[in-house]
Amino acid sequence: MTANIWQKIRASWAKRSVKIVVAVIAVLVLVIIAQLVWPRDVALPLRWIDDIPVGFKNTDEIKRTLNNDYNNQQLNIINHDDHLITKPISDLDITIDFQNQVDEVLDYPLWQRFIPFSSVLSMIIQPTTSPPSIKVSSLAGFSCSDPTDARIAVEDGALSVQPAENGCSFNPDALLLALSKLGLRGGNDTILYFDIQINPANITTETADGLVTKILQNTTDGIDFVANELTLHATTAEIIDVLEFTNDSENHTIDVSANLDKLHTLIDKSEMANRLFTAQDTIIYISNGIETGAVIGRPGLGADYDKIAADLVDVATNKTQLITIELTDVTPRVIYKRSYSADWIGLVTQLTDQYAGKAYAIAVLDLAGGRQDMFINADRQFTAASTYKLFTAYSMFKSDNPPLCLDMMIVYSDNNCPESFLAGYGYGQSTNDARSVGTNSTSFSPGNMVTTARDLSTFLRQIYNGSILSPTDNSRLLNDMKTQVYRNGIPAGIGNSGVVADKVGFLWGLLHDAAIIYTNRGDYIIVIMTDGYSWRSIADTTHMINERM
Repeated sequence: MTANIWQKIRASWAKRSVKIVVAVIAVLVLVIIAQLVWPRDVALPLRWIDDIPVGFKNTDEIKRTLNNDYNNQQLNIINHDDHLITKPISDLDITIDFQNQVDEVLDYPLWQRFIPFSSVLSMIIQPTTSPPSIKVSSLAGFSCSDPTDARIAVEDGALSVQPAENGCSFNPDALLLALSKLGLRGGNDTILYFDIQINPANITTETADGLVTKILQNTTDGIDFVANELTLHATTAEIIDVLEFTNDSENHTIDVSANLDKLHTLIDKSEMANRLFTAQDTIIYISNGIETGAVIGRPGLGADYDKIAADLVDVATNKTQLITIELTDVTPRVIYKRSYSADWIGLVTQLTDQYAGKAYAIAVLDLAGGRQDMFINADRQFTAASTYKLFTAYSMFKSDNPPLCLDMMIVYSDNNCPESFLAGYGYGQSTNDARSVGTNSTSFSPGNMVTTARDLSTFLRQIYNGSILSPTDNSRLLNDMKTQVYRNGIPAGIGNSGVVADKVGFLWGLLHDAAIIYTNRGDYIIVIMTDGYSWRSIADTTHMINERM
């Protein structure tokens, strides 16, 4: 009986064992099948890279997850004196390659997949991943700024300090190398030990704060201005509004000054202003150079605002008791009011006043008749500059074989042409040619060409009349003068009111212009020779003359 029972039990266990074995084998087969079919580009569950979970994520999702994590990290750079500089990694121009990490976390070789539950073991024993590879393109996102000095600002009678900021500097090549070797790890900010030089500001926040504190303490009760027993009390806000602050970076200080305009406003709006009065100017009226009347002014009573400003700064920074204003007499100015008549006398007087003390000469010849000629310093000799080329052109025509470059000499003021001609023709002979047409103050020698405004006007009158050249040569010269390219002097002053045939000369500070003007009101000649003037002044003078012709 007992033996039968045991036999039945053994038979039952045998059947159950077979079932268990079959079940276990089935489970193992299913696990192996699951492991075999698990996608090669999907991380096993519970897989991590550093502190970042990447389970069930494919290759692209893992890279995107890692990239988001790294871009949110800070790069903490610590230099030799433990100074910390923090930069977001996203600001750096670097490329992070996560492929090695992704390959390592996805690594699940085929032979392991045949081992039952090897996937579970892989989830328990996390693979060690290497840092991502880094390529640094540039340091565009990592730049050191120059230090910024602290500043004191004044607004609405109050002082404020704009704090200083330190700058930095570094070796770019060394930083590029250090960044390329940086061992980034996910989930945590990265620390890089690198020697970055900290450049302190020249004027510190403490310096600015100290000066502000001193000024506020010294002006707590305001400041008194005293003049002839009259006192002006200025509040702290009124004093501060007058002050100005300028940084002296070289000496690491902030200079304090007073704004003179604001100081005037402060005093002028007070009762003290009644003690001050402005000097009344003496006005002298002059018409055509003759005094015709005068209004005599009176002295004023004023204050030395430069001294008041210096005293104010001293009070604000060194705490003296008060400011004493010394009133002084002010001498009236003398102002000349000049007027000129619209006739020729008024013009001559106006030009004389305009060019007073200057080297200049003017000659005006009326070619139509009925109007007065004008000569101012017309016999004063000047270095001719390129106006001598008018006389040289005359000599060229007299030679019966004028060079082809003559037109270039007048139109473009070419120098090689007359120099070459005179070297062969002779400077003395050219002087004789000039004298033969009545220009007796004109002479030529190498490096010393001189003439006068009167001589130039005399020469131009004969060109206008056609009395010294053949009609063909005369027409050719006038056409060249009408088309010469330098037209900022007399032609600019005439504008559209006439046609100008002229020749200019400019050398060093000398500016000359000699012209024949053709107008509907009659033709005339203007010669203006100057030393130290401008083409604009010659044009303005021409305009004044033209209005009276």
